[in-house]
Amino acid sequence: MGTGLTSKCACGYEAESSVGSSRRMHGKEFFFPHHCKTCSKVVSVDLLAKPVCCSHCGSQEVTSYAAATKLLDSKETLSHLDPKLLNRLGHHVAAQVVDSAFCYRLEKTFVLTNIANDCPRCHEPTLKFAASVFYD
Repeated sequence: MGTGLTSKCACGYEAESSVGSSRRMHGKEFFFPHHCKTCSKVVSVDLLAKPVCCSHCGSQEVTSYAAATKLLDSKETLSHLDPKLLNRLGHHVAAQVVDSAFCYRLEKTFVLTNIANDCPRCHEPTLKFAASVFYD
């Protein structure tokens, strides 16, 4: 099952990307949004492809939007802190997760949060993702 995503920034930048794959391509491809430094776009990158590269321009200069933070239990005292401070401390809460997908071929769960995502246009951490469609 895959998820289509829409990303938007306060500067006006918008893009479409995706997480996962279709049922037909399950285990053969696994897409996740990345920032391509070469074409300055949010793109879907197939993490099972060799080499991992931009789906738009083919560049290998891509940075994943996968959360580098750890999920914090809502019962923990830290979960009541400001989301930006939590992010700097290396944590996020479930309410900030846009999508979470397990790739069995890579044996890893990829989490996309709605905080501190760098915009390819204005280079500020203000890019927000939203699920737009689910596909099979």
